[in-house]
Amino acid sequence: MNVTCKKLGKVEAMKFKKRMESLDFSGPLHGDPDKNERFVLRKCAVYLERLLGNYQLADRETMLLLTWILGAETAVIGEALLKNVSGRKREKLLADWEENISDPDEAPDSLCRILRNSDKKEYHSFAVAARTALSRRHKDLDYSGRSDIEKKLRSLSKMFGLTEQEIAFVEFLYIVSLWQQAENYFVDHLCCQDISGWRYLKTILQMTECELAGALSGTPERIGLYEMDRHTFTFT
Repeated sequence: MNVTCKKLGKVEAMKFKKRMESLDFSGPLHGDPDKNERFVLRKCAVYLERLLGNYQLADRETMLLLTWILGAETAVIGEALLKNVSGRKREKLLADWEENISDPDEAPDSLCRILRNSDKKEYHSFAVAARTALSRRHKDLDYSGRSDIEKKLRSLSKMFGLTEQEIAFVEFLYIVSLWQQAENYFVDHLCCQDISGWRYLKTILQMTECELAGALSGTPERIGLYEMDRHTFTFT
């Protein structure tokens, strides 16, 4: 890419970012999600489902993202977990779960309490239930046509001839840049932007180490969508 093309690319990339930032994604989800919200929720459902299939994640941050994605469907997770508990412990946890299930601030903590001191078998039951629920949620959030996010990403991809891996990476970048819930988990908690968290990023994007390296050093960086600083990337 020569200097003129590179400058042009950065101008177009800046226009693209401004168009994306004009979309309001800051508020909580209420009622029926629109296409943009469905796109993000579906992507996050896929990301988390992949992570739960490869890593044992039972912390509060994971439960926060899980309950945000699933909404009312979170109920099935608690039900699946409580099947493995009996006696007075079950009664106590069941009462706690029934009291907090409808509260998005308390449900994650309630799930953590059920999972606390769980053995390998109990965690496996949780992971299976969570992955099944995420897959079902992904299907239920399907929609016709394309969201504004997809249209703009498609336009950017055509303009610069992005590879499949670069497209997947740019999608991830915009989701964590524009949605607080995604940033809290994938950036602040898992540190996917740092080399220490790239193992998670490879799982999320289903890339090999070589493919991720190519995406990180490819066209999106050259046109200024993000910057690499040694072993971390930042959204510009």
